[in-house]
Amino acid sequence: MNSCIVCDNSSFSEIYNYTLLKCRECGFVTANMSISLEELSRIYSENYFKGEEYTDYIRDKKILQQNFNNRLSFILSNIGFHRIVNALEIGSAYGFFAEVFCNRFKKTEFVGIDVAQEAILYGIE
Repeated sequence: MNSCIVCDNSSFSEIYNYTLLKCRECGFVTANMSISLEELSRIYSENYFKGEEYTDYIRDKKILQQNFNNRLSFILSNIGFHRIVNALEIGSAYGFFAEVFCNRFKKTEFVGIDVAQEAILYGIE
């Protein structure tokens, strides 16, 4: 990523085992696309959602979705438009952000991808 999609800044900090990049200007976090699939699969195993990073990701759905809704509002307020035709979420986990996004943008085509098989299966249901 050359520049932040929210504020156009070009300086990032690497966070969470280098899998994410955080904009040093506005704090927006995005995927680090230079990480290998093998490394992502190792980091984002089932344990990530059940004890390593989150105590219980599924149980925290409501608060996670409140946070996702706030982040989405922040992004939209900074990019200056609210009509989105399609969206791709990298690291969609259990689909909680997808649910928030699709409720807000009902006519938008949304695709989510992830490496955690259990999370993908949950999100499909």
